[in-house]
Amino acid sequence: RNIPTRVLDSAKAQGEALRLKVRDDGEAVVEIGERSEVVAPLLVQTVASALLRLVRPDPHTVCAVAGNGERELDSQLPEGLQLARLAIERNGIETRRLDLTVADAIPEECTILALVAPRTPLLPDEVRLINEFMTAHGRMLVMTEPGRPNLDLCSGPGKLTTALAMGPDANGADLTREPFLLMPRESGWRG
Repeated sequence: RNIPTRVLDSAKAQGEALRLKVRDDGEAVVEIGERSEVVAPLLVQTVASALLRLVRPDPHTVCAVAGNGERELDSQLPEGLQLARLAIERNGIETRRLDLTVADAIPEECTILALVAPRTPLLPDEVRLINEFMTAHGRMLVMTEPGRPNLDLCSGPGKLTTALAMGPDANGADLTREPFLLMPRESGWRG
């Protein structure tokens, strides 16, 4: 499908540039209906990401669970997930840290939970909050590693299923030290 484009000289069409909120040369505006976004630098990836953000009816926020020694989205350490966070945000999904050990509820803006390799078992209130969230929203990424706490309380039979199994890969490399991913078995969550 073709996407209509037009080139605008902001010096000659200052009113239109002001309406589009273009400030600098080299910026582009992606518009879908009444929604628009200024994009810079003008690259395929930045334009494609803007298109994805604009076609989504509601914004998404990944809330990374914290408080049990999970891998951190802001950490630059080798076990940190800063590069993953940057990729998520480049695709129009916001991220935030959520310490469930002190939370009374999961904020409404959290549309996806991420539980990334906790080092200590989840507390009963954390499990309750996760189960309530899954009943209402049903979107969660769970990653664990060998030797980490059992997540059966929030990923037991009928709740999550292993999507990436442990063992040797196609080249014979041992993946037993690599994280694995659990994904919802069904859209409805049974806490």
